[in-house]
Amino acid sequence: MRTPNATQSLETFFRRNALRWAAFGLLLTLSVGVPSALYLEKSNSERQIQAMATAAATAYRGQIIDSNYRLAQAGIREAFSLRSDESAVILRPDFSPAYTMDEKVPRPFCLTSNVVCWSSGFGFMSILHPIYFDADQKGDVANYLLIVRKASVDAKLLGILFGSLVLGFLLQGIGLFGALRGTMKVFRAHLANWSDYLKRSPSKKYDDEKTNPPFEELVPMQNAVMGLHDEIQALQKVAVAEAKASTQLMMLQEIGHDLRTPLSQLAKYFAALSHVVRHGRQPKEELLSDIEGSIQKMGNIVRQTRDLYSGSGLSQEACAIVAETRKMIRDISQDSELIQKSVRLGLDADSVEQVAQVSPVAFHRITENLIRNAVHAVGTNGKVQVAVSNQNGKPVLSVRDNGSGIAPEIREKIFDFYFTTKPARGTGIGLGIVKRICGEINAEIDFKSEVGAGTEFTVVFQPATQMESSS
Repeated sequence: MRTPNATQSLETFFRRNALRWAAFGLLLTLSVGVPSALYLEKSNSERQIQAMATAAATAYRGQIIDSNYRLAQAGIREAFSLRSDESAVILRPDFSPAYTMDEKVPRPFCLTSNVVCWSSGFGFMSILHPIYFDADQKGDVANYLLIVRKASVDAKLLGILFGSLVLGFLLQGIGLFGALRGTMKVFRAHLANWSDYLKRSPSKKYDDEKTNPPFEELVPMQNAVMGLHDEIQALQKVAVAEAKASTQLMMLQEIGHDLRTPLSQLAKYFAALSHVVRHGRQPKEELLSDIEGSIQKMGNIVRQTRDLYSGSGLSQEACAIVAETRKMIRDISQDSELIQKSVRLGLDADSVEQVAQVSPVAFHRITENLIRNAVHAVGTNGKVQVAVSNQNGKPVLSVRDNGSGIAPEIREKIFDFYFTTKPARGTGIGLGIVKRICGEINAEIDFKSEVGAGTEFTVVFQPATQMESSS
């Protein structure tokens, strides 16, 4: 039997094998039936010639005993309608012809009394029937009656026999094929039901009594399906727990990543405040305002990250991005990496203020991450140029650097969390944060890069007026 494969249905597989076995069964039936029919026909022919020999010997015994051989032979030929190639001959006890009219006298195929013997090609059969002097068939043999007849086949009988065999086999094959097809329909229906159940409710246990398997061979498969549901449910619980832990970890990493700038600024402001206090001077209102602003910014970052992961969404506020960009550049200009690498950080902004639909904290996080990413990408004396413009009525922020550029094979991965080309310095979450925030505020982010020449990131925000009118 052929092994099923995924390119054919189970019903097709069983149908082909059923037809193959049906053809084999038909050949087997014919190979057994034909010899059996021929054997039956042979036995019937032997019984006929034996009955003929007994009847002829009884009817013509008197003539044979009285040596009227010619009359006896003629009478037997006429009584039993022997053909020209068939014979009825009286033989002496030594098997020589008792009477002949110059015709060729046939020889018996064997010399055993009352036994039907066949010619080498099974075309003719002969029988030697003894005729005794005594009517009680005892004592000496007076003569032998040799009858030679051509073997005949009853075509009508054989046709009926073969037809019955073939018809019976065909009926049996059709019934078997129908039973197999019906079984496969039930089998396929149950498999389809279980498969659909797995797709629709993978975590719900399969316990529908109406669709219990009709065959005991399918019970282990149903148990496997039910066990699979239990396993999926257990894996889902583990996945939910791991996803929750991963989300919490990512949220903490984002908070830590974005708190670096306000923390460094706060440390600088507290150092200045400590210096003022040590010298007994009154701190300036501007310094206290900067400290208060840094603390507030830290709180806003924590709250915004929490809202982003809780699903409540970022607050929809209007932000004057030119003023905020100037403030961000002023803060980042004091960054130690930027100073150490002598990176030139510039701003190119329109004179008209651009108002975008984004909260100041979210805008700061986008701008800071893009600028820091650019600073990481450039070498000593590199250049990072920030631009704020308006394109088709939408505020646009772009950050361009003259660094090494982004290789083509990694461009699809740069917004993935934890992907970084500088593991020693980068965390791999900066651009991921930018992408996530842009998706939340319906902003579009894109980049173009040339290896060896630099990279430019562009963020197109929704204008505040449009957002307010649409809401």
